[in-house]
Amino acid sequence: MTKTANIKEPTSIWNRSFILVCIAAVFMHFGMQMSQGILAPYTAALGGSASEVGMVTSAFALTALLLKAISAPILDSFNRKKVFSIAMLGTAVAFAGYAFSTSVFMVGTFSLVRGAAMAFTSTAALVIATDFLPKNQLGKGIGIFTLAQAICQALAPMIALNLALVIGYEGAYMVAAVVEVLGSLVVLTIKRPSCGTEPFRISLSSMLAKEAAMPAIVLALMCGSFFSIYTFVVLYGLDQGISQEYVGSFFLVLAGAMLLSRPLMGSLSDKIGFKKAMVPALVSYAAGFALLSQVDSLFGFCVVAVLMAFGYGVAQPLTQALAMKLVPPEHFGAASCTCYVGNDIGALIGPNIAGLLVELLGCSSMWLCMLVPVAFALVVVVAYPLEGRESEVKL
Repeated sequence: MTKTANIKEPTSIWNRSFILVCIAAVFMHFGMQMSQGILAPYTAALGGSASEVGMVTSAFALTALLLKAISAPILDSFNRKKVFSIAMLGTAVAFAGYAFSTSVFMVGTFSLVRGAAMAFTSTAALVIATDFLPKNQLGKGIGIFTLAQAICQALAPMIALNLALVIGYEGAYMVAAVVEVLGSLVVLTIKRPSCGTEPFRISLSSMLAKEAAMPAIVLALMCGSFFSIYTFVVLYGLDQGISQEYVGSFFLVLAGAMLLSRPLMGSLSDKIGFKKAMVPALVSYAAGFALLSQVDSLFGFCVVAVLMAFGYGVAQPLTQALAMKLVPPEHFGAASCTCYVGNDIGALIGPNIAGLLVELLGCSSMWLCMLVPVAFALVVVVAYPLEGRESEVKL
């Protein structure tokens, strides 16, 4: 009998523990999105070139990827809430480090610290949320949980960009650090246990779930292209003559449209299944990149944001929900880790390739090149046999 065998499964999505972990996730993502929203212009202000901007903004993915070797076994064996809380404090340290950085090298170093913490934060949040959901509503619950990220994408980059105008990039990063500390404290108020039941061991099977391989590949392809947006869309907008106080509106429209797109597409996916919901989402995502290469106005950027919301904003939670559906509860940590390995690979490679493409071809052509990974993701989704299980995945 497992340690949690006598713990009654929640009967409703809206239980106290799930709500608290959603609130903690809002703090976690808010700090992260603040950081990511200003990291490129901050690095450029310190004298970084386009390729250096790409390297710095993706450096966190390197340590995040390396530490996935122990994050999944730890989450499947120990107290997940404590791991989550401590990791958010580590993220706060990294953001404070950004505030005191005086060179591109220092920013890159603290990006590695941030990545070490992120090896545990996002993975732990997804696993804990899964623990607090009724298993027959897992897909829907994860879709709701990911709205925390959408809310933060709406507000955090815009707030960070405007804070940087008032108190400087350093001050904005200190605010992000405080936000992470507050999130860490929220986790400590969760009373329901969330503990792994497997004996701690480091092995390939404890780190990764083979059932989640396809979702991880799709996430790697999508995240690689999406992180190029987070890295360069602000600089691109500024180059197009949009002021810093308004360019953050891209993220506001993106997240606002996500709040609409996820329930609509979730309802559709209940009827037609995972693959048939993913195909139009990926087509919308591709259309966003094609249009982004041509826009030169704030209105055009906002149209792109809507296309991205009905694209990446729908495809990402659908893919994560599929991964968690395909494994038994004792392997939730490994499945979550496998998903975020895909995320990290995309986040590591995407901005670096994008930075090189910007220097070689220019930003407009770089956006068109991002159609390639989206096309590969579409091929993987269509070609992979799910043996009828895709109908289980719901938002």
